[in-house]
Amino acid sequence: MAHLYPFDHSHTAMNSQMSPRQAERLLEELCVALGFCLPPDASARLMHEPPTDIDAFTDAVIRAEGLDPCADIPLQLRRDVRARVANHFRAAEDEQFSQSMSDD
Repeated sequence: MAHLYPFDHSHTAMNSQMSPRQAERLLEELCVALGFCLPPDASARLMHEPPTDIDAFTDAVIRAEGLDPCADIPLQLRRDVRARVANHFRAAEDEQFSQSMSDD
């Protein structure tokens, strides 16, 4: 089976539900660090209904920037966006885990 992107997705199984605040922090970082400053309606949609996996969130950000994630973006830039998204997903997952442990 051919992949849409020329890199391995086997490590992308991480699914998480980011809070609106977590998604907002991620979008702020993407804007400041990489220039992905989304229109307010796109930012609001991603904050309140964030995709629940790394690649879907990455692609949603790229599409909101008006680009095709499969064709219009240099591979290294996509990797940079994805790496930041992955870091925030890990942080959201850690926060959820910590909260569930403190609830016990």
